[in-house]
Amino acid sequence: MSHPPTNGPPMNLVSAADRSRKVWMQHIAASGPPGEDWCEVYGRHDEVERISTEALVLLRQHRLEEGRARLTDASKERQQLPPGLQGSIVAVLDRWYFGTEGYALFLEGELDRAAEAMEKARQAVIAALSEAPFLMPLANHCQEFTMHRARIERNRRRWAEMWTHIDEARNMLIERQPLCRLQDGSTIDLQTLQHFYEALDLAKEERSAVGVLDSLEQRDRLFGAFLRRLLTPPDFTIVGP
Repeated sequence: MSHPPTNGPPMNLVSAADRSRKVWMQHIAASGPPGEDWCEVYGRHDEVERISTEALVLLRQHRLEEGRARLTDASKERQQLPPGLQGSIVAVLDRWYFGTEGYALFLEGELDRAAEAMEKARQAVIAALSEAPFLMPLANHCQEFTMHRARIERNRRRWAEMWTHIDEARNMLIERQPLCRLQDGSTIDLQTLQHFYEALDLAKEERSAVGVLDSLEQRDRLFGAFLRRLLTPPDFTIVGP
């Protein structure tokens, strides 16, 4: 099912992408036999994620043409996924593909399409969790997509919408709002996610790398840093709430 890459990425990009993708899968596999079995199947069909992550690394370096080429490779892989593949696996692959596509469109100034792609990525996370609750580490991505939407609305100069997304993201952080609502109406909030991680047998250094286990003060400090970056871009005058 593999396609030859449009331009093979440098090995440092491959290793960076692999490190990123291994962490969340390790946590899912550690959650129990269903998660371990899911990861085994996912690992046989994860080219879309691997290539999308390589594209994201390139896009973050503002190597837009190379990043776009890798996204084209990811799209070809996505189109050739086998029929009947487990829905949660397809949904997780869509999370990575559409999330990266949304970022590429953001950089290209295609802001309406960027917002649509980010929403597809968020809905993919909800679909995956609705079918396979052990994919809990992905729940926090819904807050990330909300923060991305704030950036998009900033660039659209839609200030009210920007502040709405900022408030939503912070409310998720301080547990006043769920991270996501699943297809059956149930919700996942930060405390649910914390309980998932606390039940895992993680080494001390692994626990310290899980941001949701940080204290509220630490999380608030990180959110403050994000907010400062959001509100102080070049060539912008931000209108307050």
